[in-house]
Amino acid sequence: MKACLLLILFIPAQVLAQIHSGIEKYDTDSLKRLVPQRSGAALVDVWNALAVSYAYYNPLLCEKYALLALQKSIELDYKKGT
Repeated sequence: MKACLLLILFIPAQVLAQIHSGIEKYDTDSLKRLVPQRSGAALVDVWNALAVSYAYYNPLLCEKYALLALQKSIELDYKKGT
């Protein structure tokens, strides 16, 4: 009985850990240095990468970069960036 209880508690923790380990991580400092050097679709891609990088430890910055990318991708009609 104790073993079943332990498994029930342990499995969800493992699943969440695996979800977070599969998230792409980028060097945010390097990406920020690319912003002034990029334009158009390349800038949208940089902003999307920044949004992903901040997704779990700074949701406000994630939202900021995601909105910048979304607005620019709509302006450019860049489907991959939306």
